[in-house]
This record gives sequence, C-alpha cells and structure tokens, in this order.
Amino acid sequence: MTSTHAGSIDGLEDELRGGLATRSLSPPFLEVDAWIFDFDGTLTDYDSADQLAVEKMRQAFCAHLDPADFLRAAKDSRAAYYRSVAAEGPRAGLDAFRIETLFTSINLPLPTAAVRSYQDALRVETTALPGARTLLERLATKYRLGVVTNAYDVEPQRSRIEATGLGDLLDAVVIAAEVGHFKPDHQIMWVAAEMLDVRPERCVYVGDSVPFDVVAGKAAGMTTVLVGQAPHPDAHLHVHDLWELDQIVAAAFTR
Repeated sequence: MTSTHAGSIDGLEDELRGGLATRSLSPPFLEVDAWIFDFDGTLTDYDSADQLAVEKMRQAFCAHLDPADFLRAAKDSRAAYYRSVAAEGPRAGLDAFRIETLFTSINLPLPTAAVRSYQDALRVETTALPGARTLLERLATKYRLGVVTNAYDVEPQRSRIEATGLGDLLDAVVIAAEVGHFKPDHQIMWVAAEMLDVRPERCVYVGDSVPFDVVAGKAAGMTTVLVGQAPHPDAHLHVHDLWELDQIVAAAFTR
C-alpha cells in the first residue's frame, strides 16, 4: 500500500470516531471503478440456508432420524471436506462429497437424488441479506459491480446467486471452482478485475472473512471492507452489516 493510500485510510479512521451519523468515506473508497463482493456470509446467510436445506433433505430421505443429530452429522461432513481441501488443495465437488460422507456416517445408502435435492433446497432457501439490494442499487449508479465466491460447485452456486435477485446488478461473477483460483489466493481477485475491465487498485472488495476476503483483497491491491466480524487492523473499513455500509455510502454520495 502506498503512503498516500495509507494516509487516506488513516483520515477515514479519524472521520469514523464520531459514530455512524458522522461516518464518511475517503477517496480510496470513492475514487474507484468497481466494488466487488464476497457472496456467502456477505450478501447472503449461508449457514441459515444450509441448515434449512439439510432439514428438507432429512425430511425427504430419512425423516425417522433426529433433526439435531442429522444436522450435526451434516456439519461434520462439511468439515471433513474442508479438512481434505486443507490437506490436498482446493477442488470442485463439495456437495457430492459432503452428502455421500453424511449418509455413510449415519449408515444409510446414498439416495440417488440426495445431492440434487440438497442443492435445490439450498437454492430455494438462499436469499439476499437485509440491505444488500439497496446497497448494490446505490453503488451501481456509479461503479461496476462483481462477486467473487469461493464456491466448490459452479452451476449450483450460479443458480443461488440468481435466486437472491441480485444477478441483474452484477457485471461479473467469479466462481472459484470455475476459474481454478480460491481465496485467499489473490489471483482470483485479479480475474475479477480483468472481467470488470478495471485495475485491481481501482476496486473495493467487501467480505466477511479476514483470512480469506481481507487477505485476498489486500494482496490484490484492493481497498477492503470487513462486514459483520470484529474490527481487524488489516481491513481498511469495518461495518456491522450491509445496512450500515449503505448508510455510509449514501452519505458520501450526497456530500
């Protein structure tokens, strides 16, 4: 980060001390060409959608099992996939691996339609978080917009993005399993910038994870916004939710 950029961010922090009513954005957030967003956990609540989708799958294929036990086994199977990714490297196929592992763990044969049933239910349960559309509509009046998502299943993730009703506002959607780069690898951010026809340093990246979103965005040369987590010194701005970010952007647009 250049000293000019650092100074601008320090100035932003000075402006933020007065609370939300006086918060405003400095040039690194406004004098850009694009805003890019993470998807799960940032624009939508993946955990809630996943829990509902898992419960629908239980009702469809093994309604006799205890809901809490089935959900726990489903979470364990997802964790098993992430452990394999950590050991062997990222790859496509989370849903199939997870559902097969889940049914193996509960000693039941894998139903032929189980994976598709889960993916369909997850799509139905995926909705935009409060404030997401309002924020993107506001930003779209001045900037190009994109999504970078660390998804391991390409078409199911694309259908979930469309299910939120936000797809019409996006100029680019980058799915990790499709491009072969996964956050925190900053190359996926460069792919997004190229698709948007902008320079990485002329982008703001918004996400909910420090080790994945903030690290990738910062390494790519982007200005970063951390949503929903505790403030972190590596993020250039922290907000509690998208409503708060939208209020800050709205105030900046009217100055």
